[in-house]
Amino acid sequence: AYLNESGGRFISLPCGSWFSNQTTTLTANTVTTLTLNNTDANATIDTTLSNGSVQVVYPGVYNYQFSAEFENADSQAHDVEVWIRVDNADVYESATQLTVPSRHGSRNGAAVAAWNFFLTAQANSVFDLVVAANHPDVRVAALPASSSPYVRPSIPSLITTVTFVSRLPA
Repeated sequence: AYLNESGGRFISLPCGSWFSNQTTTLTANTVTTLTLNNTDANATIDTTLSNGSVQVVYPGVYNYQFSAEFENADSQAHDVEVWIRVDNADVYESATQLTVPSRHGSRNGAAVAAWNFFLTAQANSVFDLVVAANHPDVRVAALPASSSPYVRPSIPSLITTVTFVSRLPA
């Protein structure tokens, strides 16, 4: 990386962006690891997708961001919990609970979980998002593009971005 009078515009930090265009069906009261199946064109070579998980090449502190699209086909609202794992270990205090609204009319209830965290990683660490719902009608839903009543792009079930922030603290 080079710095000069132009500022930090020549710095290149490892980063990546991934998404899933697949719906994940959840089993009630069972922890499920979500997987990603597409790489955004802006991902750098220093972060990779490994078996549906994000793997970082370099040790350091990373900004991990995600959004997950939850859907509920039941007539009652149901809870889902979301948290992060690094190298298969649950990240301390990363869990959040949200309630996915019930189906209304002909539409499934929907809720989006979207947060970011600073994660400490070693070389080749793997980041995963895991979820658990209290009812089998809750799923992580990918929805196709729509042309009626208006045009909109498809909705991924999961979007994840990871950006290198700094080296590990000394």
